[in-house]
Amino acid sequence: MKPFRTPGARIAVATLVAFALLALLAPWLLQNPNAMPDPVGERLLGPSLAHPFGTDALSRDLLARLARGGAISLQVGLSAALLASIVGGSIGMLAGSAGRVADTLMMRGTDAFASVPRAFAILFVVAAWPEMPLWAFTLLLGVTGWYAVARIVRAESLRLMATDALTAARALGAGRARIIFRHLLPNVAGQLAVATALGVGEAMLLEAGLSFLGAGVRPPTPSWGGMIHDGKDVLLTAPWATLAPGLALTAAVLATNRIGDALRDAFDPRTR
Repeated sequence: MKPFRTPGARIAVATLVAFALLALLAPWLLQNPNAMPDPVGERLLGPSLAHPFGTDALSRDLLARLARGGAISLQVGLSAALLASIVGGSIGMLAGSAGRVADTLMMRGTDAFASVPRAFAILFVVAAWPEMPLWAFTLLLGVTGWYAVARIVRAESLRLMATDALTAARALGAGRARIIFRHLLPNVAGQLAVATALGVGEAMLLEAGLSFLGAGVRPPTPSWGGMIHDGKDVLLTAPWATLAPGLALTAAVLATNRIGDALRDAFDPRTR
């Protein structure tokens, strides 16, 4: 089954491509997202030709901020999801191929890390590092999101290690590196692709929630969560200030989840 043959998957891809193009073209087509041309006379303007999505309480153009915030959300979400898949996939394959003792030790360690709520761990680190740069925040999201990936890959690796092909490979003297890269990785790549796609949306939601609380992307850098926070006080008088980033975040997360579902169907042998 081709992963993007269905209309829903194609719409999801088109949605993410549109956000990516908007983010890439914004520096040339839109004004500075942090520019405040007239904080008194142009604050909270409704949608118009000059400002298609209106302005916020500081007269900043919401479309420009939406584009910049989308770039940051996509960058953070994709980078964190890739990192989580790399770390989780590596640990899962090592645990699944290392033998019973090493597998038990590695998975008990994974369970210990996973027992700490992810949001709590991130807030704890952010509180200890108030001026955390964006790259460190992205790294933090990635290294706290690999536990589920590790469990999934470990289970598949254990199943593969019990097959006749892997038993024969070990009998012929294949080393750990050859088993992982030649036999395990090609067979778990589909699961890693699905986990990465689904992890993008999860990371974007987590980043938006933390930014809403003031613990994520720092102002004046735009982020969709921060924009929702900025607009919450004028929700009734200027709903566009909150609806624009909220709808954009919803569309992006739904698109990544739909792509993840399409990839899962594509790698499922029962649908081929």
